[in-house]
Amino acid sequence: MGRLVQGSGMGRAAAFEIKVDSARARVVGVEVPEDGNRYAPSIRRIFPERIWPQIFEASGRDRQRGVALADHLREEAEARLRAASAREVSRSDATLDSAARSVVEFLRGNLSFDQVELSDTVTLSVAPEGGSGSATFSREQLRRPSAWRVRSAGHVFALAPPPGLTKLTTKVGRHYNCGEQSLAAKFPRFARLPHVGTGLQPTNMSSCLQTWNMTFVFDTSSRPRLVAAAYDQWEW
Repeated sequence: MGRLVQGSGMGRAAAFEIKVDSARARVVGVEVPEDGNRYAPSIRRIFPERIWPQIFEASGRDRQRGVALADHLREEAEARLRAASAREVSRSDATLDSAARSVVEFLRGNLSFDQVELSDTVTLSVAPEGGSGSATFSREQLRRPSAWRVRSAGHVFALAPPPGLTKLTTKVGRHYNCGEQSLAAKFPRFARLPHVGTGLQPTNMSSCLQTWNMTFVFDTSSRPRLVAAAYDQWEW
């Protein structure tokens, strides 16, 4: 459910019938008091007289202990839920990052097409500085890196990275345009979906004009599958 929900419970005395066979104890029966006006008679029937006061006369200190225990259990449950959520986010981010890196390596010619996960259709878009061009292709049309091309503002942009860029930077939930920024600033329609910003640069970069920047957008309803790519190259 992803959130802590307080349930209901019952606090009352209970009598357990325990049978011991070959030094092994096991519960063979349980009896609890009845409700309403039959509560007191059933207490006297089930339990020895010496412990009736402990049942009938619950002290304020006992109630305080119960409240303190409930608070402690709630805090512990919330801490475990937070830790579990953090682990899940970490696993999800790692999966997305790996999927984006695979697409980059395919575009660089280091992985085969069958090693990347693409949706049935993929939308390729160019940033506003390049004319905001966009086109949607079938999966099969993108089988070769050289086919990743978009016409925008009278130009055809080849989206595969040029050779010589060796240093790869990635970040889940962000976009790169030399520096890190929000995807919503330039591609608002993609920002609501899981995405990974990627950037390539030479080992000894001297200018942002040497960078290649692409953000990959995924459908994560099952495993991450690429549904869009947002191209933001400095040197148009």
